[in-house]
Amino acid sequence: MVKVERMKFLKNSNGVWCQFDDKKMKTYNFHGGYCDINESSLGNCKVVEYEDWHDLYINTKYNPLIGDFYHTGWISPEGNFYPCNAHEVAADEILELIYGENYSFGGDELIEKGWIKVTTSLMFDIYEEKGYYCKMSKEQEKTFDSWAKKYKK
Repeated sequence: MVKVERMKFLKNSNGVWCQFDDKKMKTYNFHGGYCDINESSLGNCKVVEYEDWHDLYINTKYNPLIGDFYHTGWISPEGNFYPCNAHEVAADEILELIYGENYSFGGDELIEKGWIKVTTSLMFDIYEEKGYYCKMSKEQEKTFDSWAKKYKK
């Protein structure tokens, strides 16, 4: 039987989870950014072990990808906004975190799962023509309308 190495995660006093390397005394965010820490900064932190970021999400519902409105993003069927600079990169991250699936260019997979993508670029008209905004959930519609008020004046 192969033993799966579990990852350590640290929850700081602000409620933010990071991957924790206790040998190097570094914490890493979901995107790989890191910071050095020391023993004195561990005082009020919670350290747990999970298989990966998806397992952390399943057990804690911590989601490092949800954010404020941005000119480009994804809207989940539940109406959560996921800001991004590139839809396909964000799609792969969302599929990894939320669904535990690994894709390259997973945008079509997200659309199949009921997600919609928004942008202020010329692609918006193409997405509209393709019918991306015709079958929104009520939650998506509310988020979409709020996003549109800010960016599609």
